[in-house]
Amino acid sequence: VLFRSFLKGVMPAVLGVLAAAVLPLAQTALIHGTWARTGVAITIALLALLALVGWRQPTWKLIPGGAVVGLISASLLPPA
Repeated sequence: VLFRSFLKGVMPAVLGVLAAAVLPLAQTALIHGTWARTGVAITIALLALLALVGWRQPTWKLIPGGAVVGLISASLLPPA
C-alpha cells in the first residue's frame, strides 16, 4: 500500500520532467539548417510515432533504425 502511494506521487513528477526535456530536444532535433534535413528529421519522427502507436513496436527496435536512416541521410544531403 505504501509503495503504491509512493508511485502515485512519483508518476506525475516523472511525466513533468520528461515533458520538460522533450520540448528542447525536439526543437533541436527537428529544426536544421536546410529544409531537406528538417524534412528528413520530421519524417523519421512521424514514422517512429506511427510505429509506436499504430504497430506497437518497442522503442529499442526503432532507435537503431532511426540512427541508420539519419546517418544515411546525413551522408547524402548537402551540409547545413
